[in-house]
Amino acid sequence: MTVGQKVKYLNLSIPILWVIALLYLGFHYQALPHTVAIHFNLAGEADDFGGKGHLWALPIIFLVLWSVCTVLIGGLPKLINVLEEKPKSRQHEITILTILFLLLHISVWLMYMNQLYNVKRGEHEIMGYLILLPFISVGVFIVLMVIRWFKTRKTKA
Repeated sequence: MTVGQKVKYLNLSIPILWVIALLYLGFHYQALPHTVAIHFNLAGEADDFGGKGHLWALPIIFLVLWSVCTVLIGGLPKLINVLEEKPKSRQHEITILTILFLLLHISVWLMYMNQLYNVKRGEHEIMGYLILLPFISVGVFIVLMVIRWFKTRKTKA
């Protein structure tokens, strides 16, 4: 099994994670306080509050985002190949984009689950280091893109 195939299967786990989050929220919804933290600063401290109904939005938004991005990641390279004179394999680019997508989803899912756990305990904060995960994800993506760029330049020279 290639790396691309493994990443593809891992990508299919993302909606499962968000469904787990929705089930967890549904199971504990009645026990949650009516007002919950809905936004956090970089230290993980709550800086905006709203009704507990706001907690449904993030998993639903990310499920829709996952659907749209999965279609785009799979379809755009094919469209580019149709428009180019010399079609080529875009599997590497698809794999890198999917890895970024996975890292972002998993990091946001971890923050969300930490938020639900803390709200259930009556706390309005999330672990500060979890806030850094999306930034680290983007950093990893940039490093992968730079490595890819250097490899393609080296093979062309």
